[in-house]
Formats: sequence, structure tokens, C-alpha cells
Amino acid sequence: MPLVAPAVYSRVRQHNLTVSARSGATITAGGTAHVMGAWASLIDPVDEASYLLAIRAADVETAAADTSMLMDLGIGPSGGGSEVVILPFLDLGAADASISGMGKFWEFPVNISKGVRLSARAQSAIVSDTVTIAVYLHQRSLYPLPVSRWKEYGSVATSSRGTLVAPGNGAFGSWVSVGVTTTRRHNYWTVGYDQGGDVTLANAGGVLVELGYEVGAERLIGQFMFRQTNSEDLAGPFPSSPLYHPVPSGVQMRVRIASAETENRGIIIYAGD
Repeated sequence: MPLVAPAVYSRVRQHNLTVSARSGATITAGGTAHVMGAWASLIDPVDEASYLLAIRAADVETAAADTSMLMDLGIGPSGGGSEVVILPFLDLGAADASISGMGKFWEFPVNISKGVRLSARAQSAIVSDTVTIAVYLHQRSLYPLPVSRWKEYGSVATSSRGTLVAPGNGAFGSWVSVGVTTTRRHNYWTVGYDQGGDVTLANAGGVLVELGYEVGAERLIGQFMFRQTNSEDLAGPFPSSPLYHPVPSGVQMRVRIASAETENRGIIIYAGD
């Protein structure tokens, strides 16, 4: 009897990689610090209805520099125009630029219609900074995931990073509230992690980020791992797939970090429904 492939497996994947652009497309941030630049095409058009977006961001890190960066993913008519944001303020700051690094990478279940253009725009602390973006759209799933939109909690647009959270040195730090209380019910969760504006990352190694909700009697959703180096580059999260954990509207999201330091790092929470 044949096995049935789970929903996370696709039978077809559309992507933006070519022989001449094997690592992806270059997206340029706005010409003013912390202001979004113009929309740039990633895939145009989407050739089949898609249910999951896999994204990899790299080549942002610069040693001894604040490379804070946020990116929106949007869809609109083929050819561009009237874009609607489907994934806001993805945290790309200090994404790994080393030849051996994979950068920052996520998988976001999200329904994208056939025929639209998938686009990106970015803002950064460095004027006209760039990021290399690779995307895969998963298609023809046996059991598509019904996720229509994503929301972020905790972004700080004026500095192109996340809410500052102090790690514990060799232990988890205190739980910290990130963003406003949830504005609707969410089912899927993942996180972004950045250098928090720090230009000297002293700790090289693994970083654990735990995500929960409610204050004082925190209810754990789960954990993600990132890695950082003392060249000010970051990679993760691992796992790249989100956690499924229904959370009601009106609760406070919470985060805590375990590292080998106590300097503030930026956190953004992403919630799908």
C-alpha cells in the first residue's frame, strides 16, 4: 500500500533561481535609512496556485556594522502595481554573508493564487543596502495548508529591527513581551532574530529562542535555534518550518533567549492564520 505524502511535501516547486543568478535576486533597500524601497519582482507570474513559500536571505552581514534590515513580501498583478503585503517586516538584519553560510531561511505556509506577481521591498539602517533573496513556491500538495495571511509582532520600523530582548548567559533570560496583544486568532508561529543594533557580537555559537504567550504563567509554544559569529553574521532559524499552536485573540506574546551573553538582541514574531 503506498504511503501518503504529508502536506509539507510538494510535487512541483516554482523558483526564482537561474543559471546566471544561482543564489537568487538582489533586492535593494530604500535610498533613505529605515524607509521601504520600491517593489522588485521575484516571480512573475506565479504559474500554479501555491501553498507554501520557502525563502532564503543572505549577503547582508558586514563586520563591525549595524546591518538591520526589514523586508516585505507582496503579491499583485503580473507586471507589478497594487501590491498587497502577505508577509510583513521579515527580519533580515546581519543575514550570513560567508560562503559556507546559508543565511536566514523560513518556510511560510501561505496561499498564493496563480497569475500574480510575487515581489519584495526592503528598508535598512544602511542606505540602499542589498540582500540576496531565493524563493521556492511549493505547489500541487496532496493536502494544501489553508493559511491566508501572516502578521508580525514586535517590529521597530524606525530602526529596521525587532524588539530588544536580553538573553541569559548560559541560561534562558527573563520572558519579555513582544508586540501588542494578538489582534486575531493565529495558528502558525515562527520568529526573526537580529543583532539589535550591536556592531560587535562577542558570542559565536548557538542561540535558543523560546516563544510563548500570557504574562506571569507563560504558556510555551516552542523553540527555534539561530547561530551567530563574531563577524556580526546570523543564520537561522532552525527548524525553518513554523510551529502549529492555536493562540486566541487578545493575549500577550512573550519571548526569552538563551545565549552566551547578555546583550540585547532583536526579536520579531510571525503569526499565520
